[in-house]
Amino acid sequence: MSHATHFNKVGNWWWTEFGVSEYLNTFNGLGVYGPCCTAHSPRIAVGEAWAYHMGHYLSDKKWGLQSTTLPEQGTDIKEHENVLFFSNGGGYSSHTNFLEEYSPTRPVSLDPNRWIPKGLMNDLMDGGVESLRSNIPFDLVSGYTNAQFYNALTTDVGGMFTYRDKLLQQNNYNQQNEVTQIFSEYGY
Repeated sequence: MSHATHFNKVGNWWWTEFGVSEYLNTFNGLGVYGPCCTAHSPRIAVGEAWAYHMGHYLSDKKWGLQSTTLPEQGTDIKEHENVLFFSNGGGYSSHTNFLEEYSPTRPVSLDPNRWIPKGLMNDLMDGGVESLRSNIPFDLVSGYTNAQFYNALTTDVGGMFTYRDKLLQQNNYNQQNEVTQIFSEYGY
């Protein structure tokens, strides 16, 4: 559904470029999406960041604390004990934990797709749900909405830097320094 809403917003040309980018990028490296730093990866990062965010956000709304999700960053169960199945005991669902615990700094051996900023939009909207682990981006941003994220997905946005700038511009540069910082923590 997340991809369908994005397609509806940006149209066939953008979406064809997105599909071609994902197809071509997978031949260049590990992981489902290929490597981070190719001509194709910026568009993939935008499309998949939105899809991961909305997928987990909507799953959390539907199933809440009864939800389950599997980690995508490594195979060490100990590393993911608070993300694996139900809530973390702190009242947050597995989907919230998935987004909150996402780290772009994990070794490529644990997550070759770490360059997809899966938790970024959650960090822009959350109200203080922060990880205690040191390799998770710490953000001081809150209050952005899914509608604002969606509105910034325009046809001229082909990468995360452009997306950041569009999001800030459309929202009167709300929390500009903090937004720039959290994007930077995700590598953008």
